Amino acid sequence: MADKEKKQGNKGKFALGALLGAAAGAIGGVLFAPKSGEETRKDIKNKASEVEGDVKEKAGEVRRKAESTTKEAKETGSRLSRKVKEVARASKEAVTADTETGSKLKQKEAEVRAKDLKRDVKKTAEKAKK
Repeated sequence: MADKEKKQGNKGKFALGALLGAAAGAIGGVLFAPKSGEETRKDIKNKASEVEGDVKEKAGEVRRKAESTTKEAKETGSRLSRKVKEVARASKEAVTADTETGSKLKQKEAEVRAKDLKRDVKKTAEKAKK
């Protein structure tokens, strides 16, 4: 994705450079053309209006691209956040299940030991009676 963004940035820089170069060339051409001052001022005003329109158009494109990129970033962030929450929930469930299983095993082990102890005590008591 970084390469795509870099190419987009290079295209934007190229377009801006082309606009500025065209404007400079137009102004230079107007200034050095053999016309009256009034005609030259009118030509400069017309070219300035054209350049202004081109700059506004390019600014609109940049704004739309920034809005699109921002929207994509927010969507990606939301998607990642949901995935992290899912993984955390699943991990918690796994730990809880392991804890419950461990507790059940300990309880069963304690019951078995209690039975063994009871049997041993009973045998010892029987031997003591004899």
